[in-house]
Amino acid sequence: MAPRWTPDEARKHLTGWERSGESAYTYAARLGVSQQRFFYWREALARIDPPNREKPTQFVELAVADRRVGVEVRFPSGHVVVVQPGSGVALGDLLRLVEWLAC
Repeated sequence: MAPRWTPDEARKHLTGWERSGESAYTYAARLGVSQQRFFYWREALARIDPPNREKPTQFVELAVADRRVGVEVRFPSGHVVVVQPGSGVALGDLLRLVEWLAC
């Protein structure tokens, strides 16, 4: 049985997992722990360290070259948001969705 993690160790492993692009199962297997440990710590740390809304971790500039074409935003999590021209989606609505997906 693998030793228990401290919150700092969990943060380190969760960051490594997110950067790896691997599934929780694959990454956890490489470490010799269960994938449930990752999910437990992700939830536990979300309660301990709520997301800081004032400091974005990364900003990507978006430019729309042709306004007749929709906008597609792809997230590292795999989520994809597509806004078609004339859909009536306001920028504020799109930003609220982006914020919700980032949590």
